[in-house]
Amino acid sequence: MARPKRLRRLAFSPPAHSFHPANEERCLLQQEIIVLTMDEFESLRLADLECHSQEEAAKKMGISRATFGRIVESGRSKVAKALVYGRRLEITGGAFMFGKGRHLQCPRCRRRQSRSIREREHVECSRCDLPLQNSDETLQGTLQQS
Repeated sequence: MARPKRLRRLAFSPPAHSFHPANEERCLLQQEIIVLTMDEFESLRLADLECHSQEEAAKKMGISRATFGRIVESGRSKVAKALVYGRRLEITGGAFMFGKGRHLQCPRCRRRQSRSIREREHVECSRCDLPLQNSDETLQGTLQQS
């Protein structure tokens, strides 16, 4: 059984979630849609638009440098295919959250607590003994790829 993906931190949401060639009718008839995940989009933004090193960009996304390298390589490949073959590109999906996840909240009593730099994922509520979750619930998302 594979380990669940860790949520990637994103700082930007794309203003448009779909790009297509001018002759979209042909594109839709052949169902040539390429899906770029939100973490691939963020990695392209950090590496290619903001010119961060892989080390800096990985730190901003809360992942390892090697994982960042795989994500950005996959994203570049998908964008290149969409441009070269005239395919529709949709930006959706992936395991991500916006922000830095600095606050935790109990799912039962809704008590909030600041996360210490030393604290990791498994922090429990002092009242309910339940694991605390990222308090940015409305900003956190795991979208399913279509």
